[in-house]
Amino acid sequence: MHGIARTFRMTATDYIRSIQCQSGVAYLHRDGYVVMDQVPRATQTWETACELMRAGVQLSEPGKRAAVVVLANESRTDRGARRAFQEVGAELLGCVALVVRSKVSEVTGNFFLRINNPPYPMRLFGDPAEASSWVKEHIGQPLGPGAEAILRGDAP
Repeated sequence: MHGIARTFRMTATDYIRSIQCQSGVAYLHRDGYVVMDQVPRATQTWETACELMRAGVQLSEPGKRAAVVVLANESRTDRGARRAFQEVGAELLGCVALVVRSKVSEVTGNFFLRINNPPYPMRLFGDPAEASSWVKEHIGQPLGPGAEAILRGDAP
């Protein structure tokens, strides 16, 4: 856990299961949303972004989009990852609450929101409790029409 316990003040009983990914860990919270704890200062690419989003769906209720809280750790997002969050995220994500823990992450997060205009609700938060409350409103949305192909690996 890169900072999840400290940031969310969570115990091991708050998480049902997790999936280790190349650029972070996805945890299923007992309230039904997914927390993605990114490796500090990692660079997100098309491959790592898709891996994290697929992990989020695998942890979520079957057939439902992932409602996600992302713990930003001053990660960088390259052009491929931004494209993945637009294209693949449109099918797999119900919402994203981006929790920033530093001024650098806040600047990066605001920049990301301005240039990407994601096709799902996305907000920036400084307070993890506010992020968790907001994300709960988006749990249970059905997967997009192209999701099954993405999850099978037949699509990007």
